[in-house]
Amino acid sequence: MKGLFKRFLKAIWRATAPLRRPVMRKIDNHVDRLFSRALDANVLPVALDVRKQLEQLLPATLDVRRHLENTIIEHTYETNLALNSLVREMIRLQMQVEVLQQSIDDTAMQAKGLSIVGEREDNQPCTVSA
Repeated sequence: MKGLFKRFLKAIWRATAPLRRPVMRKIDNHVDRLFSRALDANVLPVALDVRKQLEQLLPATLDVRRHLENTIIEHTYETNLALNSLVREMIRLQMQVEVLQQSIDDTAMQAKGLSIVGEREDNQPCTVSA
């Protein structure tokens, strides 16, 4: 019974299609006009006000952006300068450490005994005079 009723309704629906299309087109056109009027009356003035406000704020925003870019460039330059100086100082200190290490190694090579005090060049023992 249910299937028969569905078939009957589908047949009526298909038969009314030529009548429904023009009516639906007119209803759609009417609804579109109503929406257009509502948008023109309510939304468009607000959108124009927002646009004016944004246009007024744009130059100030661009100035702030330029200032921030310049600040970033300055800080980047200063940071690079500081890091380059730090690297140069580290290299200088590393070279000093290597020279000191070489000096220690040379001194250790010259010492032949267990004494802390090395010998004089003329192979005479060091004496402390009072």
